[in-house]
Amino acid sequence: MLKLKDLINFYKIELADIYTESELQNIINWIFEKQFNTQHPTFNISAADIKELERMCKELKAHRPIQYVLGEAEFYRLNFKVNENVLIPRPETEELVELIINKLKVKNLLNILDIGTGSGCIPIAIKKNIPHANVYGFDVSKDALEIAKYNAKQNGVGVNFFLADVLSKDISEAILRQTNNQKIDLIISNPPYVLDSEKEGLQNRVKNYEPNLALFVNDTDPILFYRKIATLTGNIGAEKTSLYFECHTNYADMTSKMLNEEGFKNITLYKDMAGLNRFVSASS
Repeated sequence: MLKLKDLINFYKIELADIYTESELQNIINWIFEKQFNTQHPTFNISAADIKELERMCKELKAHRPIQYVLGEAEFYRLNFKVNENVLIPRPETEELVELIINKLKVKNLLNILDIGTGSGCIPIAIKKNIPHANVYGFDVSKDALEIAKYNAKQNGVGVNFFLADVLSKDISEAILRQTNNQKIDLIISNPPYVLDSEKEGLQNRVKNYEPNLALFVNDTDPILFYRKIATLTGNIGAEKTSLYFECHTNYADMTSKMLNEEGFKNITLYKDMAGLNRFVSASS
């Protein structure tokens, strides 16, 4: 009978060329805790378990992200279903959510909109922590919205998700139809911001598996989505609307300058945990 320690050693040997030692240890912990709810080295492994673990190892060797292999990811102390239709939630985005929640907890009733919602991790985490808010999220991908709706249900929150394209001409009308013409107090977006030219430099697990639609923007206009949202705010925003963006670290300053040119106030640039310019907030 195989022991857990035997499978752990197998994983370390098979995946050593793909992951760093710390990444590999985290992956092993995650898989074996999920599969067996134990880390005990003498735990017996059944034949069915061996087959499942071999499948996971094969997918990991093909650079498929561990979150997709397991079908879930943790974000802001909540569990989210994820697959190749949605981006894997990042720690940087948790920082953005933390920033927003700390700002909004003392506010009265709010209408909050997340643009390009993907798995729904941002609006779901916000609704979980600010239950009195009316929270909306939209995405251009039907498949992503199915995941977002599932995640909202699994996490016990009511978020109004709908299908829309932020670059479409009638986007203002589409949003206001969903909100029954209520204006938005807070707009959040973590839109595509990786340049097309940067694709080849990304890890295989990112460029080969995560949805390109949610990742990449054309080099000719790296802040396309931020500019569109800034323009959109005048049509859907309340008298004083707040914007919160996650940005490419090379273009956060450009985004700030664009917001200033568009007449926004209280523009603030925030650094992420790595000390890089990552987030921008502003108010109309």
